Amino acid sequence: MTHYNQPISHQSCRDDIHEKSTFSQFRKSFRNDKIVRGDSQSQRDDTLVIQNANPLTKSPVGTAYRCLFLSLGLLAVLAAEAQVLTPSWEISLPGKLKWMQINDYGILIASCDNGLYGVNPEDGSKLWEITTLTNVPEANYQVIEGTPLVLITDKGGESQTLIINGLNGKLIFDSAKEALGSIISRKVIPEAGGVMIAYSSEVGDGITMFDYVTGDRKWDAKFEKAKGKDLQPQPIIDTEGNIVYALGKNLYKLNGSTGAILWQTDAKKNYIDLFLQPNAQVLFAVSGSPSSTFFEENTGKQIGLASGTAGNFAVDALDLSSGGEVWKKPVEYSKAKYSGVALGENDFLLFQTFSSGKIDYATGDHLWKKEKMGTGGEKNAGVFVTDKGLGYAMMDGVGRAYINFVNDAGEPMWKKRPVINGRLTYYKQYGNALFFISEQETNFLNLDDGTFMWNGDKYLSAGEVPISVVQDEDGSFVMYIKGKLVRVMPDQQDWVEITSNFAFRGELPTGLQLLPNGYLLTGNQNAMLISKSGRVGYHKFYPAPEQSFGAKLALGVLGAGTALTSFAYGASSIGYGMQGALQGNDDFTRKAQKQMTVATFTRDVTGGLGAMAQARFGEQAGTDTYKLILTKKDHSIGFVKINILTGEEEGQIVTNDRTPDFSIDPIGKKVFLKSADDRVACYDL
Repeated sequence: MTHYNQPISHQSCRDDIHEKSTFSQFRKSFRNDKIVRGDSQSQRDDTLVIQNANPLTKSPVGTAYRCLFLSLGLLAVLAAEAQVLTPSWEISLPGKLKWMQINDYGILIASCDNGLYGVNPEDGSKLWEITTLTNVPEANYQVIEGTPLVLITDKGGESQTLIINGLNGKLIFDSAKEALGSIISRKVIPEAGGVMIAYSSEVGDGITMFDYVTGDRKWDAKFEKAKGKDLQPQPIIDTEGNIVYALGKNLYKLNGSTGAILWQTDAKKNYIDLFLQPNAQVLFAVSGSPSSTFFEENTGKQIGLASGTAGNFAVDALDLSSGGEVWKKPVEYSKAKYSGVALGENDFLLFQTFSSGKIDYATGDHLWKKEKMGTGGEKNAGVFVTDKGLGYAMMDGVGRAYINFVNDAGEPMWKKRPVINGRLTYYKQYGNALFFISEQETNFLNLDDGTFMWNGDKYLSAGEVPISVVQDEDGSFVMYIKGKLVRVMPDQQDWVEITSNFAFRGELPTGLQLLPNGYLLTGNQNAMLISKSGRVGYHKFYPAPEQSFGAKLALGVLGAGTALTSFAYGASSIGYGMQGALQGNDDFTRKAQKQMTVATFTRDVTGGLGAMAQARFGEQAGTDTYKLILTKKDHSIGFVKINILTGEEEGQIVTNDRTPDFSIDPIGKKVFLKSADDRVACYDL
């Protein structure tokens, strides 16, 4: 890689510092005088220009950065503040930077007006480039979860879908090149070593498989065009990588490696949903009329019809290996529309627009003798099982959840359904009471009559925003709720106030984190440590720069508090798809636990980046002890780095930009900052 450097003498550096009285002025002069710059006449378009920011180097670049360190030394004398951090590297991009992102594997993706580039986060070297992808909107860029693959959709005049390997820049799929028509769905299948693309064209529909290492098409299966297909179920992938695919009234199982049809069946109406019995080789296929909520959630479009209008649907049980019928006859509903299911160990709850049912996996028999009208609904908000009966919450259109509690016969146990705010996120039975946490409140339900045990001053609700909550070592729950930091002790059916004296300035706390020495409450501009006894250990506040962006900074806070996103949903022994446990606040760790693709992609795709990819999914990921706050300080705008354990300032990153373009990698502990129209600087934290 070619380096383009402009030497500078120590004397010129000292003269410049003498004339400038503030670091912001010096930094501006530093940039304008092009101490480190790219030669526009000799620089090739396909080259990223890298300046090694190691001050010990003997190159002219090293001279320039020694000059910078002299400047910072003078700044320390003048300001006596935390150390101003210098970049570990800085690069010149071939074009103007539009946006940048860090993918799950730590690669910096930079979109310029003349191409898309992958940058090694360790040294700023260019890993790959695609010069044909110019001015890609950031909204159309999406990482395929758990993989290094990137999905790019172009919503312009000619709709286009591309899939790129974000580690090596290999173009895996280009819908325009393949001329497949509209893309229905995309799914990574590690067992088959490929990306499955479902498509629909004027001449017919089909699915095709592309090798995610080479980008070669492995196979293509074409079908007749389905008629009246408004809702496309997501394909089911079995443990061998074979594909169950519904297309209109037809259902297929295909060999994931060859595309050969293994079996085929059909239904009277279009298929609208597919699901598997947990830990069993039974496939359940739903055909018929979806509710408006189910349709919208699975298509992103409004159906335009009231859910209460007449409809009908059926559920079939099929042997996954052969496609043969498991039940003698399907479960059928008339004058109702399908709203979804919740899967249990031996049975599943089936929701429809007017009611709900409990169905035995093995036989298809209704375990409830008679379904009660009005106990169903359109949107499941959580299911819980107790020794007194089964409860399930159903959402309405304004964020409230109505809790139904029924016995083994499906008969309501309470005269009046209690109403809570938001979805259920946690529950546990304590004797005759059910302790629960929802997105907006926490309370106890009396299982005998459905009344709330906490009322008046005991009632804890966050209003219209999600509560922030962590679980302490003693099993109690610490929450920021109702303007207070409280400790909830479910075994005692009580709570106590830790403190309400936050003294936050300009905002309310939005994050909560459990630390070894207390609880950290954070906002965009505040950080406060509160001991377990309620005393303030420290409080740091930095005013926001005028006209600052705010929202993006919230996404870029290291050591962010554990909020409701830290609760995990998924099949578990507790029953019906809800996991009743608090998880850590590290998305990457949880992602590693549920995915099987890391090892496959590391072996087949990452090459020399494999060690870095594995490290990012390790147990130590997300153990950051820093928070960054954007502020204006000493006439300079930038990020202040706060040690969240002590509250001490440990450095500053000067930007002189009220709305800086940046990306923070909390796993790699790096900040990538747009330092000029065509430059990116990397700071190690």
